[in-house]
Amino acid sequence: MRPTKSMLHALCFVFCILTGLSSRPACGVEPVSSWMNLSQLTFNVPDASGLKEYLGLKEQTSFTLVQIPAKLILIECLDLDRPNFDEQAAVAIELYTFIQKDPALSKEIKIIGICASKKLKETEVHRDEFLFPFPLFIDPDCCFHNMFGSPRTPFTLLVSNDGRVLCIYYNVVKDVDEFLCHIKRFYKEQCRQ
Repeated sequence: MRPTKSMLHALCFVFCILTGLSSRPACGVEPVSSWMNLSQLTFNVPDASGLKEYLGLKEQTSFTLVQIPAKLILIECLDLDRPNFDEQAAVAIELYTFIQKDPALSKEIKIIGICASKKLKETEVHRDEFLFPFPLFIDPDCCFHNMFGSPRTPFTLLVSNDGRVLCIYYNVVKDVDEFLCHIKRFYKEQCRQ
């Protein structure tokens, strides 16, 4: 049987899809192009005064990442509808706890979470249930998630104080100690600049 033109188009389409999917790792740290910058991204200041104080924000109603007085910002990208939400939330809280125990790191590395979910009330309940010690922002339209090509959640971004995305970690962080080594390496690099 000789392939028809439509069969060849279909095979070409499948090949393009498969090669496009394989270009992003299933998990692990991926360095990022220098063009990726989040310096203009704006968030509403959290209502809780402890969270506002944690981020080092004053009396403004909105802020950008560059207004957070820290060398690095870790952004946890979660999705309430994914089965691994609980697992990565626990990892994020563990990272927060480790960073807060280190006097130098606690001043220079801050964590925020962004949850892609249209279920605002349910997300707020989960946020309160997990006792997130850092701000968890809700992104009902997945705008933030879509900026990165809509990868599977969770994924974690490490961002410099000028808004540059330094690396992306895809999937649930399995080895927290190894991931902390990555964070510390980037922190040392930022201190040299």
